[in-house]
Amino acid sequence: MRGIPSDERDSTWERDDARYRLYVFTGPDNAVTTTDIVEATIEEALDCAEALSEGDAHLWSLALVENDARGMRGLIWLSGMDYNDPPDSPREWQRRRRMQDRYLRARHRRGEPVVLPNGLRLIRVFPEWVSGWPLWENYTEGYRLTGPGLGLTRLAQRGAVRVE
Repeated sequence: MRGIPSDERDSTWERDDARYRLYVFTGPDNAVTTTDIVEATIEEALDCAEALSEGDAHLWSLALVENDARGMRGLIWLSGMDYNDPPDSPREWQRRRRMQDRYLRARHRRGEPVVLPNGLRLIRVFPEWVSGWPLWENYTEGYRLTGPGLGLTRLAQRGAVRVE
């Protein structure tokens, strides 16, 4: 993220009729339901996301719907992204991670297992960790993990990791 100084007088037009599109992803296959939210502020759109995702019980993302100069509809992502699209840039990976963090944090608050909708756990690698296994899992009692605890072993010949 960067902040760039600007002149508040450089705008030539304003609108107050934003159209938001909320994506809510449910189940292990991430079935998506989209809802357009109109005549709302960003705060109201975020409240709607909270409600329709049942308090973050489902992954969700929010976009601003806009038409380009040709009149073709497109999206400007405000929070998250289409979870069914594989990320292809560091920025998209970051958006996906924030969606997952919001979802996993809510599961932790409700006392539910901290797993993604498809049942997978989100394990992070911190390569700057200098001793032991650089594996971490947020929102669990075992924040720092070991490879053997995850069923991983080191392959002596290649230094690779294998799941058994």
